[in-house]
Amino acid sequence: MGTSQQQITVVGTLNSILDKTHHIKNPAMIVIGEVVKMRENINWFTEQTIESEVTLTQITST
Repeated sequence: MGTSQQQITVVGTLNSILDKTHHIKNPAMIVIGEVVKMRENINWFTEQTIESEVTLTQITST
């Protein structure tokens, strides 16, 4: 399974997650533990904001 345009991310505690996810249908993935905190660092699949830096390089022949 990969990512898709319909992908959503829901974050909660064990006490709150049931109320937040009652509308989610399969396929789904559940991640539990400290690794959840890494999602902000590896969030490559969401749309980038206008503040994102883009570097363009032009290759020229000599």
